[in-house]
Amino acid sequence: MRVLRPASIQRKCVRYLFQGATPVSREGHQSTNHLEISPGISVNEYDARRQAFFASLPDQCIAILPGAHRQTRTNDILWPLRQDSNFWFLTGFDEAHAIAVFLKNANDKKFVIFCEETDDHAKLWHGPTIGCAAAVEKYRADDAFDRRRFRHQIAALFSDFFRPQRTDRGILLPSGVPLVYANGVDNEIDTFIDKWIANGTGPASRTAAKQFVDGVKMRKSASEQKMLQKSAKITASMFRAAMGVTAPGESEKTLVAAMDFVAQRHGASGFAYVPVVAGGKNALCLHYIRNDARLEPNELVMVDAGADYHYYPTDCTRAWPISGAFTEPQRELYASLLRVQKSLIDKVRPGQRIGEMQSTSEEALLEEMLSLGVIPRTAALSERKSLLQAIYPHGWGHPMGIDIHEDYPSTCTVFREGMMHTVEPGVYIPHDDRRFPEKFRGIGFRIEDNVIVGSTGCGPMITTACIPKELSEIEALVRAGKHSGGQPNLWDF
Repeated sequence: MRVLRPASIQRKCVRYLFQGATPVSREGHQSTNHLEISPGISVNEYDARRQAFFASLPDQCIAILPGAHRQTRTNDILWPLRQDSNFWFLTGFDEAHAIAVFLKNANDKKFVIFCEETDDHAKLWHGPTIGCAAAVEKYRADDAFDRRRFRHQIAALFSDFFRPQRTDRGILLPSGVPLVYANGVDNEIDTFIDKWIANGTGPASRTAAKQFVDGVKMRKSASEQKMLQKSAKITASMFRAAMGVTAPGESEKTLVAAMDFVAQRHGASGFAYVPVVAGGKNALCLHYIRNDARLEPNELVMVDAGADYHYYPTDCTRAWPISGAFTEPQRELYASLLRVQKSLIDKVRPGQRIGEMQSTSEEALLEEMLSLGVIPRTAALSERKSLLQAIYPHGWGHPMGIDIHEDYPSTCTVFREGMMHTVEPGVYIPHDDRRFPEKFRGIGFRIEDNVIVGSTGCGPMITTACIPKELSEIEALVRAGKHSGGQPNLWDF
């Protein structure tokens, strides 16, 4: 969709570009209500996010959220940009070095973007930037300025908005105006903020922005849920491809390569995080990421991976038999853990106390391990707890969304509709621990799904339900791949 810029904005933009002082304003802004400024998310939704963020802030407040910088890989070679999640959530602005400023008082609020303008040299090497005109016209900023003017322009913005007093120490903001700031994203701006507060001409106090954004991000909108489902659908194709190329003698790298190809072929940017592809005993290392060992017959391979689809990730873990069939001990452990995982998923409902879920997972897994004989029923209670801790050393899951690991506000103690959480119990039997039966030693894996809390009276939405996890389905998919004698065609996944 092409958006024509009103003549009034064109004139302001020209003055800004050549004089370097006049901001681009939303005066005369053309409606773009149905425009998606990032895939699947409309400009109206970004507006709604900002309004919710403003509502969470103190009545008189300044909030500054820097965007990400391009990160160096080696010397002068850069990684692709991965925008800061909180900045992107509130703006949709996917360029480096940008800064979002939010000003709020009892009567008004204002959203401003500082961004890079392209000169001819930069455009030749890196292409055009979004620019200040589009920041107003498309991204609905009230004003937009060149980032290079941030240090000078920010004082003028505050002066206009809060009408501070002028003293012999410079411009002094009204007493008590706090700064809500995202520290640690942009070192240059961090240093400026520190000096600004220290010299007495800036805000009186500083509070972390994260706690305010977390409350807005916590419940996923209908549009976000669709994006998360699309991400999971791509991840399902990735896992099917990995199962298809699994065979004794293959490298863990082969599975990584197959998944990465399929992810990008379906429109994802690639992996949402460094994947774990752990054959055999490698899975006993919870975050094993070397991914370069040979797959051995009669062992399991555990894969913890997911697609990143326009900033909406999937975080899924599955395990399957390298030889195409579970051994009996593997089958028993897998079936037990799957029962535990399904019981936990069913509890992710409105009103369920989040803090109770870890103990619930431990109790359920302990009962399964007692039934299998992994933990002896003759063991005293203290010994049972010690043995369980040895084979289940991590949490039952974590909040997720745009970030793989998100946080709920400290005031949130129960699940609410739209919240998203992983459910990922695991069992890891040390290969050299004689406290456990020999037939189970060296087997380790977790089963992980992504779950969105449904409405009251309805079950949870499992976005990763499309990714196979039943014993028979997994075995069939592995056997239908390289085990069938052919070479799987990755274009088929």
